[in-house]
Amino acid sequence: QTTMTHFLANKTAKEVKPEGLLLVASENTTVAQALKTMSVNKVNSLPIRAGAGYQGFVDTLTLLRFIVDEVTKGSKVTGDLPSKKLSSTEIGQLSALSSKVNLAKLSESSSLVSLAKWIPITTESTLDMAVILFGKGVHRLPVTHGGSGLLVNIISQSDLIRYLALNFPGLGDVRKRTVKSLKLGTRMPSDSVDAVTEGSITIDAFYKMLKVRSSGLPIINSKGVLVGNISASDLVSIADWKFNSLMLPLDKFISEVCGIKGSKPISVTEDKTLQEVVE
Repeated sequence: QTTMTHFLANKTAKEVKPEGLLLVASENTTVAQALKTMSVNKVNSLPIRAGAGYQGFVDTLTLLRFIVDEVTKGSKVTGDLPSKKLSSTEIGQLSALSSKVNLAKLSESSSLVSLAKWIPITTESTLDMAVILFGKGVHRLPVTHGGSGLLVNIISQSDLIRYLALNFPGLGDVRKRTVKSLKLGTRMPSDSVDAVTEGSITIDAFYKMLKVRSSGLPIINSKGVLVGNISASDLVSIADWKFNSLMLPLDKFISEVCGIKGSKPISVTEDKTLQEVVE
């Protein structure tokens, strides 16, 4: 791990190259425009430009919460599961509401801005700093050019992993160590793993992500066996935001909406090496 720490401490954010165009929303961007941009480009979030600076991020889970909150206003049903609240409402309202929600501007509601903090780093910031911030629950980091404040990139956890995969020789022998020896993902015996069952309603699974502040969850069967994965990125699979599909059971949503059929869940065992995990 010392080798990896040394490696990251000597690499800067400017070395992590963006995969595509830097996409930005403005305060006047509508929900429909933001969703279309994220769906077409397969991204989960957009930074919101406000005047000379940035207000924060808008992401798919935040937009979903906004939509459901609008639909369930006035609902007399109590409880945490949005599917139960929606069952007391005409499901068709989800689609009927789309015109109203889609025209809403990002600046019109503070609830449309992600809870994720806007924590910028500079192109000269070292990657070990990025790792520390990721470890504190930050999912994406804006990268500015020096002290100018000019946004030039956004680094996500996935971007950092991709960078490490391309630069494995610099990590030395640590890349050959196993998940178990590196204590990756180690939990206390009393800790439970956040998961959803395969029969869960899709919208409830996404709401659980919001509750536990995670961008993805494992799907397990009645015996606790891993059978799949669901992530925030799956939200961009909803064509034209046909909200009714969110009321499908998870297995149907994944096969019919995401188009993923019969594939094995992505997972690793404790004896896998760091290189195998990243690749």
